[in-house]
Amino acid sequence: MNPKITLIISITTEKNIEQYLKNIKNQLLENIEVIFVYDKIDKNTNKILENFCKNDSAYLKIISEKNRSHGFLKNKSLNIAQGDFITFIDSTDNIDFNFMEKLYKKAKNEDLDLLISVSYEKIKDYSLSKNMCENVFNFQDMNKSIFYLSNTLKGNLYRRNLLDTYKIRFPTMLSFEDKPFLLETFLTAKHVSILLREPALNMKSEYSSNELLDMIQISTLILNIFKKYDMFNTYKKLLLNFKIYFLKKGYTKIKDKNDYFNLMKEDLINLSQNKKLCDAFLHELNEENLKFYKNCLKSQDFNQFNLNMTFTKINEKLDEKQQKLNFINGNLSKWTEKLNNKENKINNLKTKLDNEKKQMKINEKNQNNREITIQIKEANLKDKETRITQLQENLDNKEKKLDNKIEKYNNLEKELIKKESSINTKFKELETEKELLNEKIKHLEDKETNIIQLQEKLKVQEEKIDQKHVKYIDNLNKITNNLEKNQKEYEKRLIKIDEDITLKKIELEQMQNNNSNKKSNTPKISIIICAYNREEYLKRCLNSVKNQTLKNIEIICADDGSTDNTLDVFRKYANKDHRFKFFTQKNSGPGVARNKAIKMATGEYIMFLDSDDWIELNTCEELYKKVKLNDLDILLFLMKNYSEETGEYYEDSYYNLTPIPDDFENKVFSHEDISNIIFSISISACQKIYKRSLVKKVHFAEKLLFEDNPFFWGVMLQAKRMSLLKKYFYLRSRHTSSITSEYDNKYFDVIPISNKVISIFKELNLVNMYKYQLTNYKINYISQWYHMMEEKYKNTFWDLMHDDFQKLHEDKKIDSLMLNNLNEPNKLFYLRTLKSRSYVELDYLEKYSDEK
Repeated sequence: MNPKITLIISITTEKNIEQYLKNIKNQLLENIEVIFVYDKIDKNTNKILENFCKNDSAYLKIISEKNRSHGFLKNKSLNIAQGDFITFIDSTDNIDFNFMEKLYKKAKNEDLDLLISVSYEKIKDYSLSKNMCENVFNFQDMNKSIFYLSNTLKGNLYRRNLLDTYKIRFPTMLSFEDKPFLLETFLTAKHVSILLREPALNMKSEYSSNELLDMIQISTLILNIFKKYDMFNTYKKLLLNFKIYFLKKGYTKIKDKNDYFNLMKEDLINLSQNKKLCDAFLHELNEENLKFYKNCLKSQDFNQFNLNMTFTKINEKLDEKQQKLNFINGNLSKWTEKLNNKENKINNLKTKLDNEKKQMKINEKNQNNREITIQIKEANLKDKETRITQLQENLDNKEKKLDNKIEKYNNLEKELIKKESSINTKFKELETEKELLNEKIKHLEDKETNIIQLQEKLKVQEEKIDQKHVKYIDNLNKITNNLEKNQKEYEKRLIKIDEDITLKKIELEQMQNNNSNKKSNTPKISIIICAYNREEYLKRCLNSVKNQTLKNIEIICADDGSTDNTLDVFRKYANKDHRFKFFTQKNSGPGVARNKAIKMATGEYIMFLDSDDWIELNTCEELYKKVKLNDLDILLFLMKNYSEETGEYYEDSYYNLTPIPDDFENKVFSHEDISNIIFSISISACQKIYKRSLVKKVHFAEKLLFEDNPFFWGVMLQAKRMSLLKKYFYLRSRHTSSITSEYDNKYFDVIPISNKVISIFKELNLVNMYKYQLTNYKINYISQWYHMMEEKYKNTFWDLMHDDFQKLHEDKKIDSLMLNNLNEPNKLFYLRTLKSRSYVELDYLEKYSDEK
């Protein structure tokens, strides 16, 4: 029975680790698988976790590899996870005792593919509606929320079948690996829901410079994910604005803006080379993001880019001020008109007064008798003038108040005009709808009488039709089911018939040779076994070969100067079975022994078997049928590991050949068909069967460790017909004596081995085809072993590595090839090694740059 939930815990600190383990142990939900993951190996942490795993459930596992990326370790834990659902949490997070139970019950009751855990305080920030928080939905209902919700990985629950069917994994060697993982699950999950929780999970807020540089690759990776699922056009506007926003965010936070700007500009230039995508950027970006995008493409360096961005901000402020000035000038013209009208009114009043004065003077001349009355009128006029001046002052005060009210009314008028226009349009639409409805009502009233009559007739006919329809559907379902079954059976039969025909042709050829008394003694397969002090496991290995169902085989045993009874065991088997041949040599390594054995081999095909491993009894027969059926040069198959300490079998993604797609199993292909994944395939010589004519052209590296590397590339690159058989034939023994406890000076051979691999690509004129993969393989291979090397050997290893890199640097063609094709981490390691004067300085440069 599978666990209900696999809980993957990233160990970030040793503080309070015992209390945290108690919280996990006290969870209400039973049957939980827990996988601890950490990349900084600590003895105290190791002891605490090992004791916790020993004393508790069998579903507790530990994955710890030094200096590995978070994405790599999470993928490794996903590959071994057995739970129906998977969740991720850090050791610094506080979780309630019923948290896992809440997650599992909600996911199980609602049949969810993805359950997102969101704190109450983030609902408004993520623009989540009530329906989304209460109901089941998918990515089509999410709109903008799909980018907000992709910020939270921890506390979510993922259906393991969904991740395995769509092969959803984290990107390795990159920071911000959570965002593409989450977005791909959103696009593939059919049933999604939200669980509201208290804010108990911590979110990382500070990032190093190297992590911020990865934001550029991550943003491009997200675009490719939406293209992969044909969702790019649906979310085009949101995606492009999100990409520029994501780049801006990294640019503002990073201290070393020069490297970030160069990488960002290169990324945008590559995207803009696609005309459709370039037009989409220009039309879909909002105003602020569009300015950032254009300035980045225009600017030659980050200094010019900063100047352009400041100029754009200044221009925006000037535009705002110009708009305000235009508004004030428009109002000034209105105010001046009002003032002119008031001045005209006052002037009219003055003219009237002047006319009255003139008339009074005329009346004085004509009527001397009325002097007294005139004097009274003059006094009255003076009183009126004083009143007019007072009124004028009051009018001025009222004008100011009116101007303020006019501004408010103008703003209200604009809003009312907009509302009136919208109301008028709606009113017109309603009127047209009314007319159409009236016409339809008349038409429906006429038809109503006919429909009532027809309904009675239809009821009778519908009952008859329903009965016939049910019978018809039953018959159709039976027929389709039978057709599907027959089709699958016919396809299987055809495949078997084709295989039987080819096998019978082979048998007929053998019969013809027997009839003509030309018996062939050539073995079908030569199996080469090299051994050094493996007496303990050797009989199991030799018995698995001796008892093969295919009898016409040859077994060549090589003793590499063993000091135990290995040679005596070989001699006993050779005395009893003529198919066994053996030889011995001074201790020179497996490369020398295998090359001698290849020269002795006479079989059509060759296999290699390590002396502590073994194979299934039908291995040779199954493999020989497959290679003869398709005339193959190489056939790849699967390995399974066996622990000698626990007696358990377990699988490994490396030896499972997971990078090769499943549909390649029945295909014949060459290295060109799998060029994008050829550097991810297992290089083990024991995991393949080879045509002898091909193997004779290639040799194992002699007296060097990692001798498989040159042999693997020499064979794979020259093979024209390869295929894959996804079956476990090879059983690989794992025990303490097979694992190196420390990385000693034998591992200095990494440097010459990598040069031998490059020379093979040169001889076959394939450097240009694989220039990106080959250069990164070279630096990554050496840097990986440098970081795992013991301190006492580091100085010597650094000398060899520095000399090797210096030779590459002195050749201008090779140096430019390296700098143009290396990814950012490998390029930094290459340049820092050249720059440093000792391994201490190299370690200081790496540490200082990471902290910075």
